[in-house]
Amino acid sequence: MAEEVNAARNGSNSTLVADVTQTNTIANRRQLFVDRVLIEQMDGVSLKLHEPVSGGVAIKLDQPWEGVANFGAVVVHHGGRYLMYYRAMKMNTGDDSGAYCVAVSDDGVTWTKPALGLVERAGRRDTNIIADDTGTARFTWSGMVWLDTRPGVPENERIKAFTSEPLSGVKHSAYADPAGNKRLVMYGSADGFKFRKLEKQPDILSKLNNSFDGGNTMFWSEEEQQYVLYYRFMDGYRTMARITSKDFLHWSDPVPMTYGKTPREQFYNNNTLPYFRAPHYYIALAARFMEGRRVLTDKQVKEIGMTVNYFNDCSDGVLLTSRAGSTQYDRTFMEGFVRPGPGAQKWGSRANYPLTGIFPCGKEQIMFWVARHYMQETWHIERMLLRVDGFV
Repeated sequence: MAEEVNAARNGSNSTLVADVTQTNTIANRRQLFVDRVLIEQMDGVSLKLHEPVSGGVAIKLDQPWEGVANFGAVVVHHGGRYLMYYRAMKMNTGDDSGAYCVAVSDDGVTWTKPALGLVERAGRRDTNIIADDTGTARFTWSGMVWLDTRPGVPENERIKAFTSEPLSGVKHSAYADPAGNKRLVMYGSADGFKFRKLEKQPDILSKLNNSFDGGNTMFWSEEEQQYVLYYRFMDGYRTMARITSKDFLHWSDPVPMTYGKTPREQFYNNNTLPYFRAPHYYIALAARFMEGRRVLTDKQVKEIGMTVNYFNDCSDGVLLTSRAGSTQYDRTFMEGFVRPGPGAQKWGSRANYPLTGIFPCGKEQIMFWVARHYMQETWHIERMLLRVDGFV
């Protein structure tokens, strides 16, 4: 342990060192061994990344306002039910903003798309759309819903959502990321369906390149006693920065996350959240994007009906971890965690992206979700299962 502590002490991870050197903290807490902080040496043993198994299809394309560019976002659990948020988006219709939709479940297994009557689309009012570019709630493209668990938060703001807003006034769409500074605009909701723009807005402004272009995760950290936001930007790679706030309104300057000495890779979404059984560990089921790494042949592209040019790259989900207060992601495992698997449909660009959210599934399993078959009529979100605490 001494070598690991010294290595951490020589870096920037002071909070990690504090956690490691407090013996009572180690003794009284569940340790997942997703990193090597508590391991001095290994002889004849190794850490092995477990593989999640399929728990079946959660939702699929079955509504006229949905399309091949549907995109999974997040699952939250509140009020005894699960709420799954996703972007519904057609292609070549003249509208590249899409719509933000919700599905509901009592158990995380069987899902329904409620007829909310909030937003009209495709000539119908009985949609499950909660936001688009025509109503009061406009967080369709780079929006993200999250559950604010800080004690004392008003119940009508317990479920929040945010979207980015370029200061230039240029619209942020699926095909254009406006240059210049961007800020986050926050919305609140009591039921997860009807959102309103909050009167007091946080001062979250980013000057980093390509800020907030999807893949942003916010939560209240009981370990740190502050809000934490991980957001996407580009420094030559798609990567993440971290900012914090004690009061939700005033935020720190961004600190780019580091990845140790491992080779740099591109991450579209980070999905970073405290693990519910060991909240001092932050688990990030991140979407790894392998730009230019084409797998599909022209024949396969035609056979699976991919009519949009999203077949020149491939993607999978990887396990990143961090510790409360740290500005480093640990890459103990470089291999894929959520793998494409057999079938050409899973080998297109931006496929196999995990959603934000990991939850218990009975006493022996945990569950999360992953979006499959991007830019195809067979798009769907799949539930994945893993032994409880069984990342490693």
